[in-house]
Amino acid sequence: MVGKISGPNRRSFLKTVAAGSAAASLSPAQQQSTVDNSPRKFTGRNLQMIAFPLGGIAAGSISLGGRGQLRDWEIFNRPDKGRTPSYAFPSVWAQVDGSKPVVRVLKARLQPPYQAAEGLGPGNVPGLARMDGATFTGEFPLAQLEFHDRKLPERVRLEAFNPISPLDAEDSAHIRKTLASIYRNNYEPSLAEHESVQRIYALNDEAGVVICTYAPGKRPKIPFPYFAEVWTGFEYAFASLMLEHGMLEEGTRCIASARRRFDGERRNPWDETECGHHYARAMSAWSAMIALSGFHYSGPAKRIVVAPPSGNRLVSFYSTGASWGRFTHARSATATRFTIAPKYGTLAVSEVELDRTAARPAAVAVNKTSIPYQLRPNGDRVVIVISEPLSLTARDQLSVMV
Repeated sequence: MVGKISGPNRRSFLKTVAAGSAAASLSPAQQQSTVDNSPRKFTGRNLQMIAFPLGGIAAGSISLGGRGQLRDWEIFNRPDKGRTPSYAFPSVWAQVDGSKPVVRVLKARLQPPYQAAEGLGPGNVPGLARMDGATFTGEFPLAQLEFHDRKLPERVRLEAFNPISPLDAEDSAHIRKTLASIYRNNYEPSLAEHESVQRIYALNDEAGVVICTYAPGKRPKIPFPYFAEVWTGFEYAFASLMLEHGMLEEGTRCIASARRRFDGERRNPWDETECGHHYARAMSAWSAMIALSGFHYSGPAKRIVVAPPSGNRLVSFYSTGASWGRFTHARSATATRFTIAPKYGTLAVSEVELDRTAARPAAVAVNKTSIPYQLRPNGDRVVIVISEPLSLTARDQLSVMV
């Protein structure tokens, strides 16, 4: 069947996409869930399937469940989803002024449907009293569980951190130092002297990020499989992380090196082969566009956050679940200016968060008509709260100056 699709044509879409970045939003059905996305909070039945990984590089993983249980003990060098030690649990005992003590298993109550083959399962000791409920707040790599119980006289809160360096929280904060080390040891400006007897995705005078390198004399007799290969999917992910941590020159160089290998003469620009043609891992390139633009959008909160890593003037593509278009951002010593104009769909906006460079009155307008707003400080940034939520379409442009 052939029909006509309304909306912008292919040419206008591609012209807009050529400018820049993207961010995703939730569907209306997801917006009605009990999950709060800023930061992400989960309660009630939304706790059932949560498994927040706690581990580190080469350390295996144990996951923190939504009820406070430790689950998925994958510490034996193999996947082991579902493994949980039987009859093992933390507990809390509390007493006030000689009254009857309160004892609880430090987990929220089990929620149906019970997934074990035997229902609740004896290993879960279902007969013991648990906390009434819990609220799980997760923003990787940090998680927090706040337990609720109407009879317990104390508040109980659990905080968890997923370190990059196992058992070393301080060094785990040194992400930029780790990225610099990987760049120094794994980025090869020329592969002419690089030995690889595996799959050849980059060679000769080409540049790339090698999957794994070993210090002189330290390479094992049987090294890590694929260690000498170059994969664009990991290159883009690595470059994006550098961009997010201020390493703009290194990040853009890695991306440029990867794209130069797919120039139409050496390889197909639309087929970055890894384990197969059109391999999905190369889609991690999209994360670089988000990192460079600094554009983030929350559908449920109708909130736009713009924090590009560079202070220069930026013109970029954006996308949400219901709209795509173009935005501009410019920061100077006296003001931050932001505009956004949908090219397709509807963009709902209640808040805009930007850098604030000077203590000056803000100006907010739609199609050059001023609209009422309030300012809410957020550290060295400011949130513009629009009095009446907006629904911007392809005819509109929102302009903000702070």
